[in-house]
Amino acid sequence: MLESLPGGIEKSLYMPTHQHDERQPDEMTVPSRPGMAALPAEDSPHTIASRASGTGAPWLIEQHQYGRINIYEELTIRYPSLPLLTIIKTRESRSPSQPTLMVMSAPDGMAGLVAEVKPNTRQLQLAFTYGSVMTMRFVFDELNANVCIDWLDMLRRPQDGTAFLFTEARWEKDYLITVVRKKFACIYGFSRNGFEAAMRMTDEVKNHFHDALRRAWSLEDGELTPKVPLW
Repeated sequence: MLESLPGGIEKSLYMPTHQHDERQPDEMTVPSRPGMAALPAEDSPHTIASRASGTGAPWLIEQHQYGRINIYEELTIRYPSLPLLTIIKTRESRSPSQPTLMVMSAPDGMAGLVAEVKPNTRQLQLAFTYGSVMTMRFVFDELNANVCIDWLDMLRRPQDGTAFLFTEARWEKDYLITVVRKKFACIYGFSRNGFEAAMRMTDEVKNHFHDALRRAWSLEDGELTPKVPLW
């Protein structure tokens, strides 16, 4: 459901999922299997670069970089029943001081995700809310164009995939793990202050979220391909 509100690391990492997913469409409401299949054994340039730069990474990231876990299945074990966001409302920026606002919510209104983007910048804030009582905010204020392009490109890829979004400070500041599947996408926020939050969004909401971010970041369709190597 798409509506409009009134008034209107270094680099990111991308590692596609090579294993075929046999789960059925009802996986949106059924937790994933508890097993943790290994990632492909072969080393790609992305994997080699990840390993070379993995010093000091959190345990979860380190295990993923070395191919010891399937990070999506590991996160599903830790977060077995994420709220599903099916509604998104947007308010486009009308001045340099007014951020673009995206409000996503579950059908019962018990969970939501609010995204704010300052116009013509590579800044992003995400606020995960539960029950209109508790909100956890994640701030990204040092992103560059290639990081944004690579992450947005992953969001629109038809195949399953996993990507990271973080600033040049890497793990010393907030970061995201984003997992895309055929029918939905999961977004996991990790704060330097030790708290975490996660939500799911339908494919329709994910695509609208992508398009609104692209406009706010002033990225045209033709730009959604990195112009320089990410490694």
